Amino acid sequence: MINNMCGLLCRRFRNNVLERISIYILILESVLPTNKGNWTIAVPNGHIIGFHREDVILPCSISPAITAVDMEVTWFKGAQDRIVHSYFDRTNQPKMQQNFYQGRTVLPRSGLPNGNLSLKLKNLHISDSGAYTCSAFDKKLYEEGEVELIVGAIGTEPIISVDSAEGDQRRLMCKSDGWNPEPVVIWRNVNGKKIPSVIRTSVMKDDDGLLSIRSYVTVKENPAVITCLIRSKISHPDWETYLYISRDFFPAPSGWMFAFFINLTISVIATFLVIFHCTKMNGLYKQYEKKVNYQKLLLLMKEIDSMRTITQSEMNSMKSLTATLTLDTDTAHPELKISTDGKGLKEYNRQEDILDNPERFDYWACVVAKECFGSGRHYWEIDVAKNIYWVIGVCRDSARRKGDFVLSSQYGYWTLSWQVRSFVLLLVMPVPCSYKKN
Repeated sequence: MINNMCGLLCRRFRNNVLERISIYILILESVLPTNKGNWTIAVPNGHIIGFHREDVILPCSISPAITAVDMEVTWFKGAQDRIVHSYFDRTNQPKMQQNFYQGRTVLPRSGLPNGNLSLKLKNLHISDSGAYTCSAFDKKLYEEGEVELIVGAIGTEPIISVDSAEGDQRRLMCKSDGWNPEPVVIWRNVNGKKIPSVIRTSVMKDDDGLLSIRSYVTVKENPAVITCLIRSKISHPDWETYLYISRDFFPAPSGWMFAFFINLTISVIATFLVIFHCTKMNGLYKQYEKKVNYQKLLLLMKEIDSMRTITQSEMNSMKSLTATLTLDTDTAHPELKISTDGKGLKEYNRQEDILDNPERFDYWACVVAKECFGSGRHYWEIDVAKNIYWVIGVCRDSARRKGDFVLSSQYGYWTLSWQVRSFVLLLVMPVPCSYKKN
């Protein structure tokens, strides 16, 4: 009987202790601070715009700002198993991300103590466009936010050509490559009004996802100027480009211009056949080449002589503005080797140990100087030696450096170039501009 009573008293005492502990826990939870529900993921409204082959930052942060060093941070695109970047146990986890993003993402650890979860995505592809989810988990609370990315690309300068001719009608073609998203094509006449004609535009996609535009318009009149304007749907002040065609471009009812456009295709084919035939006949080809080159050189010299020559006083005035330039090795293409004094360069085998950076050219074999000009007049001389092809000039600090593009004012370049190939002798005069380095 005593044993049973003791056992009964012990069970009652234990139950009372558990009830008191539960009450104390509820009181502590209501009094002590907790992290549950006191932070969210903040992402910008609207979409983020990046550019093909460039880098972009996908913004994401914790609000209010708290440390995310010990959190589990994951960026994914679409489904949660399509991991773009993973961070947990205070370490980035490259093995968790998809192969497509290997080596292309950076989650700066310097921002984690302040709750900055922004992701840097490098070397953008068109296929990178889409919705990205930024998520964080602190073992108590999971939050996420979505960032929409649009990868844009600015195409080449448009070119107008005659696609076909029938009677007094001419069908013109305006072509441009390397766009995303699909741009808007507008044809205008000399008065700036849209051409009242049926316009057909075709769009083709290349292996990189970039769009090639071909727009056709039929013209019956002979306007003094016709304009093909291609405008990107992504707002940007430099994303409008024009090409002007003079009245002489359109054939008259009679004369050699009419015959030229009627027989344009036949003339091009005949020219190639003549050149091919002359190439096979080595002796005749050399005589013809020498004669044509001399004639072109004589015409060029005659034009130069007809121009006003620079007086000695003007030359002295120009040389008083001489600027000392030093080539910047951080911008040089990997196949260019800069001398130790920074005054000369030569072509070299590609140097694989050179670090890539935003300022370095990776397609064109170019280099810019360390010095920059914000205003004023400046003069310098460059020894091009025996090179038969060279380009010199100035560029803006924001000028494009990466990939294949045209060295024109559209991309922030004003150049003077010289090219001697076969029978071609090309001289392009630049528009003065100041260069300011990043």
